[in-house]
Amino acid sequence: MGSSQTASLGEFLRHERENRGLTVEQVASATKISLKLLHALENDLYEELPAKPFVRGFVIAYCRFLALDPQETLTRFSRFMDEQSAQRPARDAGHSGYAFDRREGDHSRTGLWILMGGLAAAGLGVILVAKPSLKGHRRGHVEVLRGAQQGVDLPPGDAAEKSVSPVASPIPSPTPTPSASASPVAIT
Repeated sequence: MGSSQTASLGEFLRHERENRGLTVEQVASATKISLKLLHALENDLYEELPAKPFVRGFVIAYCRFLALDPQETLTRFSRFMDEQSAQRPARDAGHSGYAFDRREGDHSRTGLWILMGGLAAAGLGVILVAKPSLKGHRRGHVEVLRGAQQGVDLPPGDAAEKSVSPVASPIPSPTPTPSASASPVAIT
């Protein structure tokens, strides 16, 4: 860690990343930390970062990706992180701040979910209404075969209403019979 003690955490991380020839996009892809948060971390813009425990997690992930010792880095910059987190603007009481701020696209996303829910409910309603009417028009395979055996072609709705007694088939069922020409062949 060849940087001086006076360097900030963001400067240290940026310096180590650049020494390894990596881009911020590569770090973001590997650590799953957004570019916005990585830029804020490297530029020491703690007012744009979430609470200190989250920042510690980001630093740990960043250090692991750069093959640095995360605990040593956190120990080295703990005073700096404490000062920066103390200077963050105080958030309103209750559920507000970084994780609870409503982004611009949230309103349209809510409308989209309502629309999708309505379409799903309408589709379910169509299925429930149409399914019983379709059920009477289909005949099962057994009814079709019984009608063919008797020589009667039943109309689609009448298969369930007419009781058809089983009739012995004039064609005997095929049963395997040993044939004289089939003899075991020895494989050599």
